Amino acid sequence: MTQLVIPAADAHFIGHAAEQAQTACIDFLVDTIDREKVTLRKLAEICGLHKSRLGCILHRESDKRTTPQLLEIHRILIALGISPIKVTVEVEASLCPEAEYRSLYGLLARFYVGLPESIKQAIREIQGLDGSTISEEWSDGLILDVTKTLTTAALKSQARRNPFL
Repeated sequence: MTQLVIPAADAHFIGHAAEQAQTACIDFLVDTIDREKVTLRKLAEICGLHKSRLGCILHRESDKRTTPQLLEIHRILIALGISPIKVTVEVEASLCPEAEYRSLYGLLARFYVGLPESIKQAIREIQGLDGSTISEEWSDGLILDVTKTLTTAALKSQARRNPFL
């Protein structure tokens, strides 16, 4: 049975956190649309939503936005070629209170998006192993190995920048 992480008495906190995440998600989409120079008309054409509906969802002033449905968000993501994993990690980054660690989330987004295909390819190359043998318990070792590799890479980078360390 699943246990709730936050007690039901904290419904206000949950609502506030959900609103923050939604605002961060839409802000990320608006920034991406601006950076890619995609017009609302073109986006509407590609994702199959009306331009006026997109305008309400993607309004530049967050307090004037209409709450999107999950399917609408997914249509926008698919049209922009953005993985739901990437946008989720980017939302987490924008909500991270420690600004100096926000770049970590960009690394993680790229890692999370690319890792499944990389692992599937590696498994295909191992005789007698298929995807059904993968276990969630492997994640602990994977986390340790990735952290060790990242630490080693960071130390090498630091040594190149400052040979006196």
